[in-house]
Amino acid sequence: MYFKQLISKYITGNIPTGEMAEFAYIGMKEGYDSPSLHILAGLEDIEDSYEADKCFKLTLNELGLIIPDNRQAALQYAAALAEQIINDKADVYHGVYEIINTAIGKYDFNSENKQHVYDSIFFDEVYGIYHTYEDLLAAKVDWVKDKSNEELMIEVKKELFEALIVWNDKIKDLIV
Repeated sequence: MYFKQLISKYITGNIPTGEMAEFAYIGMKEGYDSPSLHILAGLEDIEDSYEADKCFKLTLNELGLIIPDNRQAALQYAAALAEQIINDKADVYHGVYEIINTAIGKYDFNSENKQHVYDSIFFDEVYGIYHTYEDLLAAKVDWVKDKSNEELMIEVKKELFEALIVWNDKIKDLIV
């Protein structure tokens, strides 16, 4: 992931303080430079989350970067995970699991639902297909006579991938 995507990953609580030095190193590798970024890069094995968070916020301030709110961070991190899946760097099923549980699950998008779960962020179709795949994984008997559940899972996984591509295009309008 890129430095700006890692900012959202941190905001959603998915970068432990012990990994902040690696986070800072990626930023420096991408050309970002500030005194606090260098300090953050030197804080290997830091366990004081207060100190890491303080240094993180100082770094973003020095770099002139805006700290995204929780909603934006969740969307930005989810979009970064989707890009990994689309670029074949992550399996679609496991990647969507991560999107649901470590990105969009970190914000209360359910309070924005209109008719379906996650419809306010256009993720409802992906979410439904994902759960169809999970139901197939748990099934004890074949769902249809002329296909095995394994064959259906292959088809559903392709549908999930295609729906994720569509979602990734739609979500770009919601990300600041």
